[in-house]
Amino acid sequence: MIHSYVPTTAPVIATVACLGVALPSRAQIAPATPVSLDASQINVLRDVIAQFWQPFHGPDGQLCLDPTVASYRARASTPRERWSTDALSVIARDARISLDTLTAELPSGMRGCTRTQKTWRVAYGRPRVFGDSGALVFVRTRLDARGEVDSSKFDFRLERRAGKWSVTRWLADSQTVHRYVKGEGCYRLWYAPLETPSANRDAIDTTEVSAEPTFLFENSQSLPAYRLSAGPRALGVAAQRWTYSAWYVSHDSVHFRWSGGNTAIVADLLVVGDTLRGMMHLESDGVELNPPTTSVSGRRIACGSPRKTRNRG
Repeated sequence: MIHSYVPTTAPVIATVACLGVALPSRAQIAPATPVSLDASQINVLRDVIAQFWQPFHGPDGQLCLDPTVASYRARASTPRERWSTDALSVIARDARISLDTLTAELPSGMRGCTRTQKTWRVAYGRPRVFGDSGALVFVRTRLDARGEVDSSKFDFRLERRAGKWSVTRWLADSQTVHRYVKGEGCYRLWYAPLETPSANRDAIDTTEVSAEPTFLFENSQSLPAYRLSAGPRALGVAAQRWTYSAWYVSHDSVHFRWSGGNTAIVADLLVVGDTLRGMMHLESDGVELNPPTTSVSGRRIACGSPRKTRNRG
């Protein structure tokens, strides 16, 4: 595993690598071996695409598909394969897909798409079917705010129930996300208490936290999470007893997470220089359409510096 940060303006990639991630380029539009699918494999791809259409479709309602066949450990010497035109045509009858114009020449009648910040480009491996169970490689990529590529790769496990295939779990995953800010250090935060009705949020809680460089675990997004400890003058959320307190960085933001039992409090904060601005919200095992949320401001401080309660950053 690689967890790195370089304190410059150059992009840094934090990678949790369990599978090799191959990102296609325009050069890969060179001739490739067409791959056809039998009826059982077509059914697998069609059902999995339908299952993941909602979270990954673009603003146009289409799923941006890279027709390159994803592989577990792609290397430069790995033969390049693409889904055949016939296979894509069959899938397109039941799934709203477009083909990525960076990696494919469009067959007649197929729509094109481009990977952006709001549009994922997805790729699937060759389905492996064993009775009512199966496996499949899945790769997703999109651009961040600076035009760099974020990518994830999963080793899906599938089951067929009532004639439909669905993803039930995955055995390995890897993710590459660019980091543009330094997360380690001490911070002072100001926020209105989450439990206070929004109309009466005049009181401001102040707390201090220390983002330590000690690695804890990979979070639910497969990003490296590190130890978050209470500062010397911690109040409010940071002073409570939690099972886990962790922080991680993605792009231009630092994220603080306090969790225990069935509840977690998460602060997502954009970093600009030594200041932070963002939101804090409550998470629970139950589905809440409008969870308690409050705004947060803060700034980086020297570790152990005196508290100034009236300064809101």
